[in-house]
Amino acid sequence: MACAPNESCGFVMKDGTYQLCRNVSQDPQNSFAMHHDDVMAYLDDAAAYVHSECYTSEDIDKSDGVDSGGISAADMEHQWAMGIPLGVCKVLDGWASQPYFYGDDLPPVPLIGRPFINGIWDCYSAIRDVYRQDGFGLISPHYGTEPIILPDYPRDYEWWGGIGKDGKEFGPTADLYRDNFEAAGFRPIDISELRGGDVFLAQIGSTVTNHGGVYLGDGQIFHHLRRRVSRREPAPQWIRYVTEYLRYEP
Repeated sequence: MACAPNESCGFVMKDGTYQLCRNVSQDPQNSFAMHHDDVMAYLDDAAAYVHSECYTSEDIDKSDGVDSGGISAADMEHQWAMGIPLGVCKVLDGWASQPYFYGDDLPPVPLIGRPFINGIWDCYSAIRDVYRQDGFGLISPHYGTEPIILPDYPRDYEWWGGIGKDGKEFGPTADLYRDNFEAAGFRPIDISELRGGDVFLAQIGSTVTNHGGVYLGDGQIFHHLRRRVSRREPAPQWIRYVTEYLRYEP
């Protein structure tokens, strides 16, 4: 909050302290770049690093909220390079929200009831965490007890397209599910083969396949839609949106 409207950045240290770093970005209101000397001084003893993003009420869709935009594709790639969890703190009209963190080494979070935060808790994150955590007990009977770490893919908010602040529709910037499901170890199956733990893909309000979830068996699915918390729901009401069913066979 003290640095707003510029982005702040720093390290959460292993001893619980926070070390503010210098943001040397050429555009500090819209990006951050940690000073090299600060990174060298703190990285070895850091548990995580954090940066803020500053907004005004006019910048956000109130039906989404400030946190839904989550992290960017650039944030995700930066975290992979840094090798420690990344925290993002949204500052809206000068007031900071609770930071949230991204990284595969973080403790697991319950699958049900997560708010939608792009890149952290979204529909693909839900699928990844079902396979990684096996919270429904559907993965180990078919694949063993070792966690399955599906690849993650850098993605910006609304990569599937949407309506801009000017009211004009904009198209998708990617076709992430269809471009990547085979490389992630999945193959298409017929609905007649469907079993608990299989994945479904769907197209909802977009020109590309932009949603996915996990079939739980007994006519139930688990998924995470924008503007909703992650949940278990009856499958039949979503069948009309489904584009294909997938099975993990690496």
